[in-house]
Amino acid sequence: MPVGTRASGLAVGAGFDSTGYLTGDTETQAMPHRRRVLTATAAAASLSLAGCLSNDGGGDSQASSSTDAETTGDAASLADHPAAAGLDAQPVLGPDPLSADTTVVVFSDPSCPHCQDFEADVFPKLNANFIEPGSLSYVYRNMAFVAPWATGAVHAFEETYERNADAFWALREWVYSNPDQVADDPGETIKSYLASETDIEDPEAVRTAAAERTQSAQVSQDETAAKNAGIKSTPGFVVAADGVVTTSFTGAKPYDEFVELAGLSE
Repeated sequence: MPVGTRASGLAVGAGFDSTGYLTGDTETQAMPHRRRVLTATAAAASLSLAGCLSNDGGGDSQASSSTDAETTGDAASLADHPAAAGLDAQPVLGPDPLSADTTVVVFSDPSCPHCQDFEADVFPKLNANFIEPGSLSYVYRNMAFVAPWATGAVHAFEETYERNADAFWALREWVYSNPDQVADDPGETIKSYLASETDIEDPEAVRTAAAERTQSAQVSQDETAAKNAGIKSTPGFVVAADGVVTTSFTGAKPYDEFVELAGLSE
């Protein structure tokens, strides 16, 4: 797996049912671009699955039963887009995100079940079909609002990335695949995984980061980027083609729908 350098719509007429799930119709559009115009049909089809809804600070988050795609106005450079704030400090797979054919910036919470679904069902195909061949740049940014253990986990992610990028990508895959193992004690569980499965030096420092929240600056930068980019649920995606932002959308979509919305071509 190639490793690079660390380089929204809202629901319309929506409400929450008794289980805490968002209900109602959604409104969706896509941004025009000289190479790709997402059709209304494709955008409408994207509203069938789910994402975890951010509380935007305070209170419990909710799980949403709908997903949104959003126009952000006139085409803008990814370099100037809020989703790319601090881009040089973010984990990247594939080519340079500012010059790649297509770039996807993902905002994801390891405790969000819909993010876990995306990582299990969609990401491996994106990696095999687009990232490894070099046509897609994939930028990962942390969110932590669904379950309390996510905060420790994302601090551990940040600390791990600073020390060993390969270990970070391996850890990320393992955590999303094994949330129940991580939930009780993220720091200790992640330390044990890193010590046994990676060659990272000083896994104890990663445990400390999880326990003492030592990566607050980087975690806050990701949260601010998501807020300023209009990402209100996870997983959330901002897509650019040839360095120009084309669309943003949220929710764990099937692979074929994701590829269509992102303007990818196999």
